[in-house]
Amino acid sequence: MTQRDLVLEEYHIFLKEFPLGGTPLCWKEGKGVWKIVFVPLQGAQTCIPWGGTGSWAVSGNNEDGFILTLWKEQ
Repeated sequence: MTQRDLVLEEYHIFLKEFPLGGTPLCWKEGKGVWKIVFVPLQGAQTCIPWGGTGSWAVSGNNEDGFILTLWKEQ
């Protein structure tokens, strides 16, 4: 957010450009690789398929979906 000079609402819009199944937002930092994807809300229950390795976190955007953050040490 800081590097792109975005407020939270703008950041959420930006992340929608990286949907699950598409190309994730990726970067390397230290020994880690980070990936972020947007998962749209799919009704009362949304299944987020995850078969990879590493750590992950899911957070809602309080509007229409979820932000899936994945990280792994190399």
